[in-house]
Amino acid sequence: MRYLFIVITIELLLAALSVVVLYKTPPLYFVYVSISVAVMILAALLYHRLGIPIKKITTGMELLAAQDFSSQLRPTGQKDTDKIIGVFNSMMKQLRNQVLMNQEQNFFLKQLIDASPMGVITLDFNEQIDMFNSAAVKMLKTDKNTILKTKQLSDIDSELTKYLSELDFCDSKIIRMSNTDRYKCSCLFFMDRGFKRKFYLIESLTEEIRKAEREAYGKVIRTIAHEVNNSMAATKAVLDITETVIADDPDIVETLECCKNRINSMTNFITQYANVVKTPPMHCIPQNINALINNNISFYEAMCIGTNVKIKSQLSTTPITANIDSAMFEQVLVNIIKNAIESCNGIGEVQILTIDKQLIIADNGKGIQPKEAQNLFNPFYSTKPNGQGIGLMFAADTLRRHGFEFSLATNPVDGITRFTISLEPLTHPQI
Repeated sequence: MRYLFIVITIELLLAALSVVVLYKTPPLYFVYVSISVAVMILAALLYHRLGIPIKKITTGMELLAAQDFSSQLRPTGQKDTDKIIGVFNSMMKQLRNQVLMNQEQNFFLKQLIDASPMGVITLDFNEQIDMFNSAAVKMLKTDKNTILKTKQLSDIDSELTKYLSELDFCDSKIIRMSNTDRYKCSCLFFMDRGFKRKFYLIESLTEEIRKAEREAYGKVIRTIAHEVNNSMAATKAVLDITETVIADDPDIVETLECCKNRINSMTNFITQYANVVKTPPMHCIPQNINALINNNISFYEAMCIGTNVKIKSQLSTTPITANIDSAMFEQVLVNIIKNAIESCNGIGEVQILTIDKQLIIADNGKGIQPKEAQNLFNPFYSTKPNGQGIGLMFAADTLRRHGFEFSLATNPVDGITRFTISLEPLTHPQI
């Protein structure tokens, strides 16, 4: 437009001078008019040769600045200018295709990350949460809105974020949660505009480890149970025959009875281990948890006989209903409460609480040490001198089969140990 304005201005000046010449020197008027026309034609040609290409280049620069790669410049009819326009349009087409390809790849990558079973959390340059996928939301046991409102990873109220915040660049660690879940957490980085950006990968190892553990100890138990029971059965048969032969000697008969009782105890002991790997199928129906606890409270109190441990219950005023196998769930409660009583070392208090679809069994006993917490639900691990490590293993397996989330931990603030069971299934029950 600037060049067109200059041309028009020149033409107007020449026209004005023509009028002046007409009045001052009429003989030179036609000569001057001819020169003016020639100058105007020359100016128009100059604008067509220079002004239009410059205008096209300016328009192209504006398109690039606005990142409008979908527009193209139209040819002007000038050979040299059209070559420049052709190169520009070809460049714009390549840029448009590249942008489209990047958008498609980014969309695919986001879909792939969101569908990944591994949790992914990326941070920006200020180490604030930039992106996360559905698996990460599930593992953090929170919701998307909470994460979107949160800037720092450490601000999310989750047990897992505490461990993630402690990881350094290129660090990887297997973490065990209080509910026996295990995750392999890695802190990695990628380059963005020449700078490092941190991201976390969270891989769930829980099911693989549980399956491997169950297969391993199941095979061992079945082998031992088979061999021991066969040996015990043969030994007991020999003792029965011997007892009939020497029935007139009471001392030997008494000794044989002790041996037979010990064999029965050993058989029962090994059978308990064998039963762990072949738990019966569950038959779940809706049950009132408060009523189930009230019906068994006398039995729980009887477990405290001979100690100064008190059982107290604080149940919600409204019924709490859960879909459970009552027989197996009752056994779970017996195991948990028994452990809580034993943790009190003869004096203390065990509380049974129900609130907001949660069942909590708390005790003020010796608590759980950090080293013990890492192994609590491991097969056959026990902190008790004569413990077999079956109770918690059975409880954890049964609760998982119900689809219930659970945790066992000692609060460092008040020193209370709580076994918390969420009675709202978060996973499909494994009937």
